[in-house]
Amino acid sequence: MSERRVVVTGLGFVAPLGIGAADFWSELVQGRSAATRENLVDPGAEPRHAVARVPELRIRSFVSNRKLLRIMCDSDRYALAAAQMAVTEAGEGIPPRNRRGAFVGTSKELMPYEVLREATLVSLDEQGHLSPRRLGKYGFPEIPPLALVTGMPNGCLFALSVLHSIKGSGANLIGSGEIGLAAIGAAYRAIQAGQVEWALAGAHDAGVNRWNYGDLHALGLLSKWTGDPSQTVKPFDRRRDGFVLGEGAAMVVLEELGSALARGAQILAEMPGYAETCDAGGLLQLQPDGGALARAIETAIRQAGLAPEDVGYVNACGTATVVGDRTEARALSKVFGGRRRGPLVSGIKGGIGHLLAASGAVEFGATVLALRHQIAPPTLNLNEPECALEFVRLRARTMDTEAAITISRGIGGQNAVTVLRRWKS
Repeated sequence: MSERRVVVTGLGFVAPLGIGAADFWSELVQGRSAATRENLVDPGAEPRHAVARVPELRIRSFVSNRKLLRIMCDSDRYALAAAQMAVTEAGEGIPPRNRRGAFVGTSKELMPYEVLREATLVSLDEQGHLSPRRLGKYGFPEIPPLALVTGMPNGCLFALSVLHSIKGSGANLIGSGEIGLAAIGAAYRAIQAGQVEWALAGAHDAGVNRWNYGDLHALGLLSKWTGDPSQTVKPFDRRRDGFVLGEGAAMVVLEELGSALARGAQILAEMPGYAETCDAGGLLQLQPDGGALARAIETAIRQAGLAPEDVGYVNACGTATVVGDRTEARALSKVFGGRRRGPLVSGIKGGIGHLLAASGAVEFGATVLALRHQIAPPTLNLNEPECALEFVRLRARTMDTEAAITISRGIGGQNAVTVLRRWKS
């Protein structure tokens, strides 16, 4: 069987820099930052936590099914809106419902933090311990009847299948920063394997809350910068000290090339390669030389039938953590270091924050737009690069390249890499 080619025919964004591809892209290339400050512990107190929130989302503009929306949390709604944008752009005449798939990434747990918090607080005894008696009498009544349904990790996958009549392959993937790109990779493989012709893929996260903030702060991953919030995240800069917490979603439509051509769809880019590796170290102990990530990059490029010199742009993960950026830079140097002039490299988390599970999908979409418009977005706050890569610093740059890669990494050492090829009709 000949290899089935996979293309991108639709994009949708609900991100801190904007809702919809046009607004998101405009703000991104202009070097805007969505970082602000608020108090996640006491909303009425002085703002001191840097976060990146999405703008107000009018979900009914995208989804009219009130009954379905009633059981969706904010994170799910972000994804449903992004999916509707992607499906609208992909156009009509799509394959029959049993040849459609949906692949969703999330870090969502079984019940929203706020619900658990209120139920727990009223269930504490005089010593501050959880009392089973008080839990039964006071705690359980604090939990709304639909809390478990609203908190289902696969709630978004269910809703997408209903709204878009999807009856083919599907999967709900749970993880951290790599999982959005992994969901897109799963859709890519399903299309290549002939399981589906058309697939919605992406990820969502609404993780700006005190619980996530406390966890990530304890792990030493959040920046301690107290100045201008727009200057907090400094990918690959010597002064970097972590990221800010963000939220959002991105969904894309992937499609088998023959299907897209047959219905006259607009093709945004081709996706010819995808690979994953694991560092297999400690929770935050990445391979010092970036070897596992370098293997993922090399594998994806080789799978795409390309050589490293064919890649002209890299959307780096660029979390602005000391170890993360250092090992990523070493991996890029290992793959592209032999060239007289390497690919342009940028990291966009300085503008959007770290969107956790959604970050890989949003950055995949940003890379599609960069390749389509031949503009490399800027890396904000990169004044003192720690390494000699060809960074796009502070301002966007035009480029002329046929191929790009985007990289996502997760807590625990998971690496995901996608290759994108410029589409010329």
